[in-house]
Amino acid sequence: ILKINAGSTDVAQTIQVTADITNHEGELTEGNNIQINHIAWGRNKEEFIVSGSDDRVIVICGMDGKGVHVAGNTTKPQEDPAGDKSYPNFTDGEPGNPLSASIGQITGIYYDETDGYIYFNDVNSKAFRVLIPGVGGDYTKGQVKTILGHPSLSSGKEGGMDKLGGLTRTSDGAFWLVSNHSVRKVSPILE
Repeated sequence: ILKINAGSTDVAQTIQVTADITNHEGELTEGNNIQINHIAWGRNKEEFIVSGSDDRVIVICGMDGKGVHVAGNTTKPQEDPAGDKSYPNFTDGEPGNPLSASIGQITGIYYDETDGYIYFNDVNSKAFRVLIPGVGGDYTKGQVKTILGHPSLSSGKEGGMDKLGGLTRTSDGAFWLVSNHSVRKVSPILE
């Protein structure tokens, strides 16, 4: 992360994000340098929400670069080796344990200041998803939900998403996201 200090003689500062990551087998790796792929402001613009290009996780970090792994288990959603396109390891995980969700490469993150939800595009899952914080805003006790898409769906059919890119939100609550070189409008209804 490159931090630009406006009006300061110290024009720019690089922040390296590190976090302890727990993989799909429950093994902890301490002090991982996160290879950041996408970034969004978090609570009160005092923290960042980042995704790693190879880590397949969501990390929330402060300005000091120390991060907390809040979602994803480092497992990329993949086809069944038998070729039946069932994606047996694609999962939103268990409610209350977002580390159990399989998350692929993220190409867009949007933080909603009103409810703390973190919306994201997941390229490998071909899906538009959300991380909902748990009680008291605790993301580590939250839940990942898929709003639209699934890795087995074709682009443009049954909500299939492909070649996902950035995303933004308009004042009416709709999301606009890049999918298959087009812009799509999605109005999520979460239960």
